[in-house]
Amino acid sequence: MAFEYEDDDDCLNLDVSTAVVVTVPADRDYYDVEHIVELNTIQNFLQDAVDGVLLTGNNPRNLELPSDYVETLNTQMLIQPPPVAGGGRVTRVPLRRIMIALGSGRNNQDFVVLLSALNGVNSRIWRSEEYHADMEDLIDEDDYKPALQSIRSIISVIHYLNDRRVHPRMVHAANLVRSELALADQEWMSVAGYNPRGQDWTGNDAAYANEVLDSYERLASDMDIDLQGLEGNG
Repeated sequence: MAFEYEDDDDCLNLDVSTAVVVTVPADRDYYDVEHIVELNTIQNFLQDAVDGVLLTGNNPRNLELPSDYVETLNTQMLIQPPPVAGGGRVTRVPLRRIMIALGSGRNNQDFVVLLSALNGVNSRIWRSEEYHADMEDLIDEDDYKPALQSIRSIISVIHYLNDRRVHPRMVHAANLVRSELALADQEWMSVAGYNPRGQDWTGNDAAYANEVLDSYERLASDMDIDLQGLEGNG
């Protein structure tokens, strides 16, 4: 099963639905196997944690993470760690364990298949990239559909992430990451004598996601689309 637009041609239909993916290679090109929590989120998350800021520039609720703690996450710092999510070879490197938690060949329980176009938008949202900088160029008196589709894509991705079949997978993957950071915190405390609170920093993710959504809401409220020339516009 794959997630896609409920109606690809209706720009006013923001909902997503599932479809059977045909196994013919040409048809599979339209879909991606999706990490619901994007892999690049971890890099952004750790950089923000060291800098003590969110990507939006607002202040987080926690103090910044020590840079030496973050660097140690990529070493074999764990002494006797439990099995990684999904099984497989046990690794003592927290960062590797975190990436496995987001999805791997063995840990595939949280993967879904998503329309490639929506997957690209989802990735941009997690990276906080400005997606509609060229909106004025998309608004054309002769063809307004690209602008409407571009706006719809972001709203549809939010519907997708909140879908009852997707949201539990996103939460599960995020909680696995939190658990891995808790293991690293405990190991660091036994050596350095203080809690770096890497696990607590994951609580900023929800605040960050909401700030991204707020920015899109402000974008929509400031946008004025000229309806002149559209049929049915009174």
